[in-house]
Amino acid sequence: MFRGCSSLATPPVLPATTIADMCYCQMFWGCTSLQSCPALPATTLVQRCYWNMFRDCVNITESPTLYAVTLPWACYEGMFFGCTSLQKITLYAETVHENASTYQWLSYSSSQENTPVNNTGKIIKKRALTLPTGVSGIPSTWTVEYLD
Repeated sequence: MFRGCSSLATPPVLPATTIADMCYCQMFWGCTSLQSCPALPATTLVQRCYWNMFRDCVNITESPTLYAVTLPWACYEGMFFGCTSLQKITLYAETVHENASTYQWLSYSSSQENTPVNNTGKIIKKRALTLPTGVSGIPSTWTVEYLD
């Protein structure tokens, strides 16, 4: 919808609580002036719903709060790929689909699997959530805080 819109600084409101497969995929990809993310109130996700949603949005520093408890296949895949200013993510997830839910969600380079978007950052998550270390989970240089 807004892919490549380099002058978009403020995102529109996205009030949907029920979403379809791939509904927001690539929505803001390349919106290099975007400074904040819209709220994402959906608590039930479907496959690839947020795939590459904020890819290469180099000016966002904080993710929207991610309220979904169960993460289906590829729902957050590439979501923040190339977001080099991203420093904070808050997520309520407790289970993921074999870790493919977050494949390269915090990567900066497709050619180097272990290149995080930012070397410093913080993930605030539920204790029950197990994610791998790295760009498809939690970068090893980021800190972790717990919601519970």
